[in-house]
Amino acid sequence: MTIRSRNKKIKYFLFILGVTTVSFFIFLFYKNQNNTILVNQGNINAIIESISEISPDNKTKNISNKNIKSDIPNVNKIILITIDTLRADHLGYNGYPIDTSPFLDELASKSFNFKNTFSQTTLTVPSNASIFTSLHPLQHKLFQDHMRLDDSFVTMAEFFREKGFKTAAFIGSRHFSKSNIFQGFDKIDMPPKEERFMALMTDTVKRFIRPSNETLDKALSWIKQEEENIFIWIHLFDLHHGFMKQKSENLTLKKFDPYYLKKEYEFLLKEGVIDNNCIFKEGKKIKYNNVEDILETIKNYDNQLKFVDNKIKDFYGDLEKIGFNNNSLWVITSEHGEGLCSHGRKSHFDLYNEIIRTPLIFHFPDDDLSVDIEVIASHVDIFPTMTQLLGVDLSARIPNIQGNSLFDLLDNNYTFSYMHRDSYLNLEGEASLQNKRFKYILNEESEDEFYNLQNDPLEKNNIIKEKPTEAEKFRDEIIEKYNLADETTKIKDIYIDDEETLKQLEWLGYIK
Repeated sequence: MTIRSRNKKIKYFLFILGVTTVSFFIFLFYKNQNNTILVNQGNINAIIESISEISPDNKTKNISNKNIKSDIPNVNKIILITIDTLRADHLGYNGYPIDTSPFLDELASKSFNFKNTFSQTTLTVPSNASIFTSLHPLQHKLFQDHMRLDDSFVTMAEFFREKGFKTAAFIGSRHFSKSNIFQGFDKIDMPPKEERFMALMTDTVKRFIRPSNETLDKALSWIKQEEENIFIWIHLFDLHHGFMKQKSENLTLKKFDPYYLKKEYEFLLKEGVIDNNCIFKEGKKIKYNNVEDILETIKNYDNQLKFVDNKIKDFYGDLEKIGFNNNSLWVITSEHGEGLCSHGRKSHFDLYNEIIRTPLIFHFPDDDLSVDIEVIASHVDIFPTMTQLLGVDLSARIPNIQGNSLFDLLDNNYTFSYMHRDSYLNLEGEASLQNKRFKYILNEESEDEFYNLQNDPLEKNNIIKEKPTEAEKFRDEIIEKYNLADETTKIKDIYIDDEETLKQLEWLGYIK
């Protein structure tokens, strides 16, 4: 090789290096312009350090040229909103092509958005029990909606009341009024039997559920009488089983891809998101016989979501006007998702991710930082995250705590979910364990399932026979969790015998 040719190659290499470097810095510039940080294994430690080390002396921390303000530890108003039956993948900010959630999309763009969050079970009351105790169902023993939480468990409301917070719950359905998850609340507001809410609902339903605007109005009236040190739980029931059919919210298809400009909802069929044959209500074994019925059900679901989104927007705006949002924390999630025929069921009696994957955002109105966090998170992590932001270690109060602060999670984390067997609904006892790559479902009677989530995110291709070694590791971990629960938990199952509650649960299809 001549000197001239060698110099020519060196110049070419330096030119390529220079172009690459300039392109990289241009990318960083525009990324920072959008004020959005994608948190992964590479930069999660920076987020953790900035959150956990913030001191109450009004100093700020810096994350990629974006400040997290020091008033985070000084939060004195916490609003927890659970939107029952909300699927994470039906939200615009998670890529859904129909505008079901414009306000939640906006809120997520100014929040810590935990994109891979999973519930610990598939039913409303047990799921809330896990959120409020940071325990798995195998620990708190509240497996079904007609069961009761033992008095010995410390709940989120009890903890905040001990710390001097006024606590209030505003609930969209009274079917879990006897579940005892309300222990620790100073005020509990739920639909009384005598109220009448929706003209299209039967007399039975009118007695125990109400639309989100009714629930949020009740919460707003109470908030206006308070000033600070407040913990509020708001439960919205509109999406559940489609009982409340509001007027059309004028859903439109987003225009970002020509593929989605075709017939509305056609993409669900083409991408294999839904099955043609679908059980609507497990207890009565009603089946849809045509695709039109399935798509109409999904459209009604999305319409309800748009309605709820609008009502939360109004509620947020009302609180903004009275200055409530200063020094506040908003946490928004759902107890579980909904099948919507993705695996042959309309309801939520499976452990597939359309049911157990939920949205979760932590929103601080005083800061518009947008952080997308990709690590695996669980409902049991919500409680310890709240207490960490207040500078309190929850493990001292709850010795058997199962969750961790969301800002302490590692990128190789996994999540565990459990569904109790119920003979009336023809359900098997199931448990699942998953990380970002694989998921194992342990079934009581039918064949176990193992999925490669990277290649098969819709969980359609069971590879348990092709990957026996990897699958066995997940199965062993699930069995270990069963054994640990038996060793550490001595609480007995407690069933509700209240006639009114049992009738409500029967109408909802949960018991016979």
